[in-house]
Amino acid sequence: MMQRGSGKQLTFEQVSQLRPGEKLLQTDDSLRGVCKFSVVSVSQITVDSDGGRQVNLVGTVEEEGSAVELSLSEKHYAQGPRLYRQQPAAKERGEVPTEPIGDVSPRPTLGELDIPSDLDTGFLAGELLAVTNWVRVLVHPGFLNDIRMNYHLGNWMICDAEHLEFEAFAPELAAGQFADLRGEPLRVLVAGYAHKAYQVLEPRYPGFTQRLVAQLFPEPVPVVPPPRPQLFDVEPVLAAYGSSLGFDGSEPRLVFTAPAAPVTTPADWDLLLASLTLFAAQLDLTSWLKQVATCEPTRELPQILAALIRGDLHEPEWSGLLPRLLGSYRPQQRLRERLDGQPYPLGGLLTLFAEIYGAPHRLEDIYARRATMRIVRATLDQLPGSPTDRRTMRHTVLAGLMDGLDQLARTADKQQQTHASLIFAQYSLIALQLLPVPNNPAQAEAWLARLQSERHRCQWPGLIADKPLDASTVWAYTGYAGSTILSVRPFCEVVGTWYTEGRVTNQLWSSAWWSLEQMREAFRLLYALNQQQPLPAEDQRSTLALMLEHLISHYHKAIQNLNAMLQRTAHPGCRLSGWTNLTLASEQTTEENKFLIGEIILSAAVFNELRAHGYGEETVRHLGKLVASF
Repeated sequence: MMQRGSGKQLTFEQVSQLRPGEKLLQTDDSLRGVCKFSVVSVSQITVDSDGGRQVNLVGTVEEEGSAVELSLSEKHYAQGPRLYRQQPAAKERGEVPTEPIGDVSPRPTLGELDIPSDLDTGFLAGELLAVTNWVRVLVHPGFLNDIRMNYHLGNWMICDAEHLEFEAFAPELAAGQFADLRGEPLRVLVAGYAHKAYQVLEPRYPGFTQRLVAQLFPEPVPVVPPPRPQLFDVEPVLAAYGSSLGFDGSEPRLVFTAPAAPVTTPADWDLLLASLTLFAAQLDLTSWLKQVATCEPTRELPQILAALIRGDLHEPEWSGLLPRLLGSYRPQQRLRERLDGQPYPLGGLLTLFAEIYGAPHRLEDIYARRATMRIVRATLDQLPGSPTDRRTMRHTVLAGLMDGLDQLARTADKQQQTHASLIFAQYSLIALQLLPVPNNPAQAEAWLARLQSERHRCQWPGLIADKPLDASTVWAYTGYAGSTILSVRPFCEVVGTWYTEGRVTNQLWSSAWWSLEQMREAFRLLYALNQQQPLPAEDQRSTLALMLEHLISHYHKAIQNLNAMLQRTAHPGCRLSGWTNLTLASEQTTEENKFLIGEIILSAAVFNELRAHGYGEETVRHLGKLVASF
């Protein structure tokens, strides 16, 4: 075993600046002792439950091939698992030299933004292979001859089953599927495969993705950016205070047991994130905070929250000198002093709850106006600190909020409450729209990969076109699909800037196509709903017409996003994109069959019919033509 400290010990600041591919030693780990591992990703500096700085590091243990995740707190770093940069082996007798080495060059990365743009359509072929394995189908070498690109759909399609073996996939057989590939085509295909494998295969086979990449490439093994890791789990916090998500019919609500002191006390930061999640989900925040305060009558933070819901910040109903002399303002003054005395960052987030309970019935008004995310945005915009600190804190809060909302969506989905699950999932997408787009390419991929991973984790059984559909559930899905478009587009735009500046060699085609496919699925479900049920009553049609107009608007934004990505490939110094080659190849076809033109024409016909005659049978007929074009 290597001696403790065999190398240059890294400071907390140096850890936060690590790059993918750097090889480290980890010591003082009670589980592994001393181990070698390679860095996969390092998060931006965030804030831990004690108000100190923290980084989350993901690496691959070389001896085991398994993934390791470390949450390193600046406050406890000296006493916890410490990291050392490996030193070169001595020339004689394998002795470890005493002089530290400089920075190690990062390993090559294998993300979508790192592949050649002229081969970028192959990335989605790799995704198709991963999804095929997910349904337990093994693909034998030579399968590329069996698939064709449908450039209207933005998807590869299997046209021949010659190389498929059903119910035969196993992780140890995965590498053999790539046996006939070499060079850049192999890199691109594996990049797409690994991107999707993290989402659909990794939950079933932990550590599978990086082990596969290590089998296919020699050292230095390329690093595939994994989805953003989950930073917060709301369910243990709810359970600690005897609370859980239940349903009254299809309406979500919190269910409480008799108050009791928690067996494991959640950290202050986790308690605030759980409360923020319930607020954003428009659940019964007041009853939750009362339950928390009753369970912990002596703890500072729950009692501050209890004072807020009691209305201690409300202005007295009668004012003037006499009430001041009688002390009517003292509870308000004491509470403000307690709020002002809270450490950063707890104090910043507590201002949100002070705003929620700053006046009688304000929470009910916020819920009625569906203004929860506007309140969250206003709070994040007013966070104290430097611009860098505010950006970091915003990322931390929104990551935790999205994790909490996604957990609620999964919990509702497990109870087959599809409508509620969709609403929670859409709230998570709206939270993502409040995020400053990361300035690191790997992080940009990680956030969007997380979004797609969450979609795969929900089954949503109420959304199958050939089974009975519920109107409210279908329309809830249309809202989710529209929010997907709005969430993905800013990432595509910032990556487009990096692409024209030469910082990356490709764009986020897979996410752009994925968001467009969510919108197409919304149109399919709407048309199927209209085939199953009679047209809605006249008094509902104007509202539905407006909703469908918005849906078509989102759809056009998705196509505009793809067209903007195509135009960027004409930028001087950029290699012509594979997607651009596909559109150029279609120039000899009829106008309606050109790249996405047919869908634009047909969706415009739906829109024009809505404007002219409202939501009626003719609109449904045009919608059917649009769906048929898919």
